[in-house]
Parts: sequence; structure tokens; C-alpha cells
Amino acid sequence: TFGHRVETDSSLRLLLLDWAEEVEHRRDDTRAVWAERVRNSLDSAAVGRQAAGLHQLWELVCRADNVNSAALSLLLTEFAARATTLLRSPDTNVATLAAKALWMLSEIQTARDGVLAERSPQ
Repeated sequence: TFGHRVETDSSLRLLLLDWAEEVEHRRDDTRAVWAERVRNSLDSAAVGRQAAGLHQLWELVCRADNVNSAALSLLLTEFAARATTLLRSPDTNVATLAAKALWMLSEIQTARDGVLAERSPQ
């Protein structure tokens, strides 16, 4: 609502609430884009892209507000499974970054549950 004068406290509060909601929508959109970048990098056969994706994953899960977002929370199990696979990479940098990402993911219950479910015999 640009161009409107704020003349009361209640109108200022409403303006600030609208702004905060818009900011959170933009953050969710940004998280979704970064999650897709991580997915593409982890799926790559190129070692450099795998390493970049694992580092990006680590960065994303370091922040609690990212982990709790709808855009990222649904992908945590998938990302944990991919990072687990990359632990066996012959490239020590990729394997180390996978371990770091998994360490951060281990603090998140949904990621732990997903990895355990995938690894348990049926």
C-alpha cells in the first residue's frame, strides 16, 4: 500500500503485518529455489557440483527457520538419503561435506526418521 499515509497506530500495525507476511513469502520462494539447486547439485555426476550442493545443504539446515519452512521440510529426508549415499564418494572433499551435512541433518527429527526408515530392512 505505497502512497498511503499512515495516520494511526492501528494502520501502521496492519501495514507492518502485511509487510512481514510478504517477506516470509519471499523467503519461502528463495528457500524453494535453493532446495532445487541443492537437489540438482546432489544429483550431478560432477564432483565439484556434488561438493557445492552438500555445502549449500549444510548452509540451509544450519538455520532453524529454513528447516521449519514448508519449502524445505518436505525435502529433508530426500536430502539426507542423498548425502548418505555421497558419504561413500571416493572424493574425500565430497565425503567430508556429506558428513558435515548429515551432522546438521541429524539434529532434525524428520531427517533422522527418514534415513532410519530407508536403511531399515523391510
